Amino acid sequence: MTTTSTADDRAKLLQALAGSPCHNCEDGVLVRQSYKGNRSIVCDECGLPQIQLLAMPRVE
Repeated sequence: MTTTSTADDRAKLLQALAGSPCHNCEDGVLVRQSYKGNRSIVCDECGLPQIQLLAMPRVE
């Protein structure tokens, strides 16, 4: 089974995670930020990315 996400799905995922506490440090909060050129959720304290949305090549 192949699942295809839409831009709206990806935006909702980032929005849902932003503002959550970081699970890797005590003081961090997750924020939307670019990480290595990808749309990501990153801890504002420790800088660890929690999720990265990678650009997928188009299949024709």
